[in-house]
Amino acid sequence: MGIGASERPKAVRWAKAKEIVSTWIITIPCSGAVGALTYYMVKLFSGGSISI
Repeated sequence: MGIGASERPKAVRWAKAKEIVSTWIITIPCSGAVGALTYYMVKLFSGGSISI
């Protein structure tokens, strides 16, 4: 997409680029939330002995 945009911007599928960006906007915070949830679940079941 980057090379295509620099050489022939009309050849790039901008709808697909928009889809990729929106997916990243959703994926990054969700993966952080899953990581935090996993951390707190492990902390809960290990008796709270995990420290950062």
